Amino acid sequence: VYRGTNLANDTTDAAVDETAGLYVTYDGELCTTFFFSSDGGATASSEDVWAAELPYLRGKIDPYEADVDFNYKSWTYTFTPSELAAEIRSHGYSIGDVVSVEPEYTDVGNMSRITFYDASGTRVSVTKSNTYSVLGLPGIHFTIEFDEDSGEYIVEGGGWGHNVGMSQWGAYSMAKVHGMSYAEIICFYFTGVDISKGVYSA
Repeated sequence: VYRGTNLANDTTDAAVDETAGLYVTYDGELCTTFFFSSDGGATASSEDVWAAELPYLRGKIDPYEADVDFNYKSWTYTFTPSELAAEIRSHGYSIGDVVSVEPEYTDVGNMSRITFYDASGTRVSVTKSNTYSVLGLPGIHFTIEFDEDSGEYIVEGGGWGHNVGMSQWGAYSMAKVHGMSYAEIICFYFTGVDISKGVYSA
């Protein structure tokens, strides 16, 4: 994260100098290299969170975050049926106290759709980025289950952000713990890309 020149040092200056003029491309086209804080265990394909399906933004299991500690590495939230309904209603939906939940997951374990039901049969189904924003959660890598003993819905997950592209904490782990290069990091998080010198023309 860039926080201004006051926090620059020899290491950050060297990183800039050594990568000057390098571009990330896919099939000859410049990539939009999205990033986020942490993924909780898996990145997401672009169309699973937003709309466009970009070939270099493919969801994959991320084993690297597990090797470092950081805020929001894991988290747990609990909701009573009425609290869950109130959270959903605060985003413009109409529903009574939630009596059941049907979660659906992507092949890497991120939430892709949640359908909520109340006692009258009203159904609210949310997909993509709404799966976590409608519940006020930090990210999309989570599970939701009803606990019979407490009468509450238990949400367990990890990560912070949209999960599309590069995890900052995953990249930190790859470099700090595993000694991997910037090229290895970029090519892990962005599928099928090339890193090459650009040509400037006035």
